Amino acid sequence: MSADVEPGRWIVQHLHGFNEHTVASLVPPVVVSYARMFHPAKDVDGESVR
Repeated sequence: MSADVEPGRWIVQHLHGFNEHTVASLVPPVVVSYARMFHPAKDVDGESVR
């Protein structure tokens, strides 16, 4: 394990603000592609949720 965070600094510099509710809030827009994977989530009553 390394404590050096410098190699990942480019990610922070390219992220949008988190309040924008976009993928670019978590994945820099300089990334060529990404995939969203949904799982079968359920609430406390057993109803499907997104």
